[in-house]
Amino acid sequence: MKNKIRFMLKFFFFSLIIYVIWIFLFSDIVNILVAYSTKVVLFLLGKNVGINIGDKIEYSYGGIKYLYGFSVSNIVPFLGLMLATEKVEKKIKIKYLLYGLLTLYLFYIMVALSVFFMVINNSWFAGVIFNFSKHLLNASLPFILWIIFIIKEKKEFF
Repeated sequence: MKNKIRFMLKFFFFSLIIYVIWIFLFSDIVNILVAYSTKVVLFLLGKNVGINIGDKIEYSYGGIKYLYGFSVSNIVPFLGLMLATEKVEKKIKIKYLLYGLLTLYLFYIMVALSVFFMVINNSWFAGVIFNFSKHLLNASLPFILWIIFIIKEKKEFF
C-alpha cells in the first residue's frame, strides 16, 4: 500500500511540474509541429492545404476553412507515469519515453488527418475515428502505453 501511495504522489508531483512547463513552453510548439506534419502528409496525398497559425490552427483547402482545436495535453500524464515508475533501468525508461512520445505524436497527426477528411470529404468514417480518438483514446492512450511498457519490464505496476 505504501508503494502505491508513493507512486501516486510522485505521479501527481511530476505531472504538475510537467504541466506547468508544458503550458508555457511546449504546447504551442507541438501543435505547430503537428500542423506542419499533417500538411506534409496531406501534400504527399495530393492535397495542398493552407495553414494559418494564430490563436488556433486554421486549415484551408478548396475554399473551405476549418479550425483544428484538438488538445495535445495527454503527453503530460504519459511523462508523469513514466517518470514516477520505479525499478526500470534509466536506459530502458528513456527508450520507452521516446517510443511513447513518437506514438502520441503520430496519434495527433492521425487525429488531424481524420478532421481534414471529416470536414472536406464529409466522411462518416473519419468522423468516427475523430470522435473515438477525441473522447476515448486521448484520455486512455497514455495509460495504455504506460501499461504496455511497464508489463514488458516488470510484472507489477508498483
